[in-house]
Amino acid sequence: MLKELFANSFWSIVGTFISKILLFLIWIFVAKILQAKLYGEFSIIRSTTMLFADFVGSSIGLAGTNYIAKYFPNDNVKVGKLIGIFNMFSFVFGIILFILSWGFSDVIALKMLNKPELTGYLKASSIVILVSSINNNQFGILRGFNRYKCISKINLLQIVCAFPVYYVCTYFYHLKGAVFAYIFYNVIVCVFARIELRKVLKEYQLKPSLNKCMLECKMVLTFVLPYITSGLLTAALSWYNETRLVSVPNGYVQMGYYSIINVILLIVIGVAFMVCIPFVSMMSKYRKSTDILLLEKLNILLPLQVALLISVPLILFPEIVNWVYGASYNIENIRQISNYMFFFVFLGVYRQAVARFVAVKEKTWLYLVDNGIFTLLSVGLFFYFYEYGVLGFVWGQTIAYVLVVLLFLPLYLRYKIMPYHVVKEPSFFLSFFLLIFTFLCSFGGLSFIVKFVICIVCLAINIYWCYKNYILKINRL
Repeated sequence: MLKELFANSFWSIVGTFISKILLFLIWIFVAKILQAKLYGEFSIIRSTTMLFADFVGSSIGLAGTNYIAKYFPNDNVKVGKLIGIFNMFSFVFGIILFILSWGFSDVIALKMLNKPELTGYLKASSIVILVSSINNNQFGILRGFNRYKCISKINLLQIVCAFPVYYVCTYFYHLKGAVFAYIFYNVIVCVFARIELRKVLKEYQLKPSLNKCMLECKMVLTFVLPYITSGLLTAALSWYNETRLVSVPNGYVQMGYYSIINVILLIVIGVAFMVCIPFVSMMSKYRKSTDILLLEKLNILLPLQVALLISVPLILFPEIVNWVYGASYNIENIRQISNYMFFFVFLGVYRQAVARFVAVKEKTWLYLVDNGIFTLLSVGLFFYFYEYGVLGFVWGQTIAYVLVVLLFLPLYLRYKIMPYHVVKEPSFFLSFFLLIFTFLCSFGGLSFIVKFVICIVCLAINIYWCYKNYILKINRL
């Protein structure tokens, strides 16, 4: 079990680390070339398509990972039917959202974004919704087969192909070139994933089928519908929040400031997700084994350690953001904006770990309520802080994250979604303590030397505790 886990995690880490670093370089180049206003416009175009595509597609992908790991290789007939169902659902949901996005692009650009000149870009980007829905499903199926090495290869090929396209197109054609590169980036990975999936199906002699699959359809819908409902609600209201942000005075510039930090947040979440995504298939596969206790601990504590290692330096030294992106993104309250965002990204990683528990234990309706309340709080609080612009936007998100974590932890414990033995771990509380302590220190007006010492001490405590309690234990096993 441990050998399988580390083999899967190793390839996830290698592929994720290299691809995310290169992707981060892409966004730095794009942000510097476009400058704050145009980058804000590009960000809202990307958000309009990716919010819906990611939430719907990732829910089907998560179902694919869970159910294929659960039934393969013991019932390959059922696996073939499940793959057929996942393919059908991903295409149907993707095409519906593509048609809606294409049809309402002019209304969105004119009425909600107050930028009719963005209509053509929104129409062109709508294809990303369909492509991403299909692609998330393909990745979910590959994870169900434990093909993490293939996924790493796909991610690297995607970045290598897209890197020069992004740079050249953005440099010469600015916003138009960035949008074209964005579409190319999403299409090319779908093609690579399709090729790898066909190889896997041929290797195991599996044929996707929809023959007599009503029982499987019902099972998958019971799992997927709460996630899709939750995803659409979250996506719609989060996107509505962003459209309100661009409507404030100088809104697209403020959106640009928010987006440069959000890129780093997405990379933190992406790294934590890819490092720990093998836990979904592993916990499904070994759910009745005694080894499940160790998997459950690692599922939540490992990503929290990863998030801390990245977030602590960025919370204490937010000027790193200015140094990376340049003087054009230097505003007075950028320090506060980045501090709050790097604080709540840790809570986002925690909720992501909870989502993996929910997926394995198939308690998806409770997670729907969790996401719904979080999104409503975020929107409502931004109404209250609207006059503060992007700073009010991140205030609302921070408060929403904190309230939802405090509200739902007791419920997850009561319904045995979050295991008690994980919450009782000292590392669980230590991670949150170090985060809160670092966050409070960032507002204290401390000198560089003091903050540097705090950073080193917090990271050293975190690494030592992780090594002593988990690395040594795993090594003994």
